[in-house]
Amino acid sequence: MFKNEAEELFLARLSGMRRFIEVQRSIEKQRENLAGILESVGEGVYGVDKDGRVTFMNPAALRVLGLHDVKPVLGSYANESFHANKQDVGRDLLKEAYYSGKQLQGWETQFRHRSGKEIPVDCTLYPLSVNGKQEGSVIAFRDISDRKMMEEKLRWQATHDHLTGLYNRRYF
Repeated sequence: MFKNEAEELFLARLSGMRRFIEVQRSIEKQRENLAGILESVGEGVYGVDKDGRVTFMNPAALRVLGLHDVKPVLGSYANESFHANKQDVGRDLLKEAYYSGKQLQGWETQFRHRSGKEIPVDCTLYPLSVNGKQEGSVIAFRDISDRKMMEEKLRWQATHDHLTGLYNRRYF
């Protein structure tokens, strides 16, 4: 602002600064709301850019993967950081979906816990588009260890005698 500036110009500049500050506050409030929602979601959620690098991860995802902080994972390739790599199994559809931007629902795969233990998970991938351009993907997943253990127990009960533990007629 200048000393000899007209009053109308001064008021216009002041009004512009006020609008700018209001927009900044609104954006920050929306960012805080979205961060709160992301943190309160019970399922693990993480995002990757179009190259498959991790961009964010919520606390539930950190807990499932046995991580205490997201910083070591940010910027790393998700498939190298926590996908359970099994060369003999074949294609990794989740990794392929990172690059293709195609939606993937109900995909069962395994993630690697920090301890090295493999965790069965059920994943859903949603492409993230901004102004019609693919910017990456958001992946929601949940640990299905309990479900897998129950399925195996039911499979065993269906094919074995409860009393003796030997194979039953259904098995043969």
